[in-house]
Amino acid sequence: MVSTPLGAVKLFVNDEEVEFTATKLNHSDPKYSEVSGRFLIPYDFKKDVKNQKIACCIPGLDVEGEIESGEKLEAISFYKNNVKLTIGVEAEFTDHPNYLDYS
Repeated sequence: MVSTPLGAVKLFVNDEEVEFTATKLNHSDPKYSEVSGRFLIPYDFKKDVKNQKIACCIPGLDVEGEIESGEKLEAISFYKNNVKLTIGVEAEFTDHPNYLDYS
């Protein structure tokens, strides 16, 4: 479990809570100058199961999240009492990346 200023993070797969071991990541890189902590929550995607709903949430958090996105990034950020907490994933959610080539 990861404890944050906004509450404990829980992981659910297909609406069932699953245990996880979070790895603390380095945040000394200048691009993380305003970040007080980073964690990796690994999940081994099971290819033999078709649709999987993966949810990472903080039960009891009563604020609306704001969607953030970028190249290979899907994330949601929560703001409360001068704290910003972002939960996201680096991935592509398609079977094959669709690249366009302009000449």
